[in-house]
Amino acid sequence: MSQVDLAAASGVADSYVSRLEKGDRMPSIDVIFRIAGALGIQVETLVKDLKLEFSKITRSPANPKDMDKMKPPNKRIDAVD
Repeated sequence: MSQVDLAAASGVADSYVSRLEKGDRMPSIDVIFRIAGALGIQVETLVKDLKLEFSKITRSPANPKDMDKMKPPNKRIDAVD
């Protein structure tokens, strides 16, 4: 699926999909659900893949104070309407 096709199916701009792929942007929860739906995969699969890619990029932050920004939120989302 091309970026243009994914963007159209997800309801986002193709330039936004490009920025996501490059790692220039972080998607909102809403966009994550829309992209997963467009790809026909579970959100958990998409997030797992994103987490693996993100961990390759951010293994050690330049500033140790930035470690707090890398921690996942304490809230758990069980379901979305």
